Amino acid sequence: SGGDGSGINNFIASFCSYLSEDNKMYFFQNGLNGLLKNNFIIKDKYDALDYSLNDFPYIVSGRTSKILGDSDRDIIINNLNKNNIDIFILCGGDGSLKFLNTLKTDKPKFYGIPLTIDNDIEGTDYTIGHPSAIEVIKDEVKRIRNSGRALPNRVFILEVLGGYCGYLALNSALISNADFILVPEITVDLDVVSSKIIEKIKVQNSFIIICSEGCKPSYKPGEQIIVPEFA
Repeated sequence: SGGDGSGINNFIASFCSYLSEDNKMYFFQNGLNGLLKNNFIIKDKYDALDYSLNDFPYIVSGRTSKILGDSDRDIIINNLNKNNIDIFILCGGDGSLKFLNTLKTDKPKFYGIPLTIDNDIEGTDYTIGHPSAIEVIKDEVKRIRNSGRALPNRVFILEVLGGYCGYLALNSALISNADFILVPEITVDLDVVSSKIIEKIKVQNSFIIICSEGCKPSYKPGEQIIVPEFA
């Protein structure tokens, strides 16, 4: 549920390795929307193995702007029981896992897997999507550095996801040797940023800032508009 994470295929393959031949697996498409509409596909454990090292998504994720209430909860539980599902596993982020808490029943049993790239799920050191997202950002910073070498004295601002949590920006900056980071948790005076830029641009070709999307005081999830304002 929510945004995609490239680690999902490997998780599915790992989970499937514990299953017996007679276990049937239902994959609900389009996140919580698929649960409400009873939209699923059935695949076997060997399909999962073929996808395990592939970036191509095994199932379709999805978001909903609808505020889910008790009636939606009942629809989801009825759909799962109608398909004789004993165990339900939801892979998602903060919002999805909060909703999962409302689905507690004896059957099926519900489990949550923290997938989000934001790494903002309490009770886990890191989430499945976090390390792969950092690697992608590192590659982008590398390309920007190449441009900066060909076109010196440039300042680049790279906006990353993360919501209200700056963990993705922080770790991305560390692994990619960015020059400055902006995170929601810490307010930075723009004069400080300016002085750092002037100081460093004298001795290096470019200056790269990694900016978390949640730095805007009025930020709402899904808004990626902080960089133009900051620039």
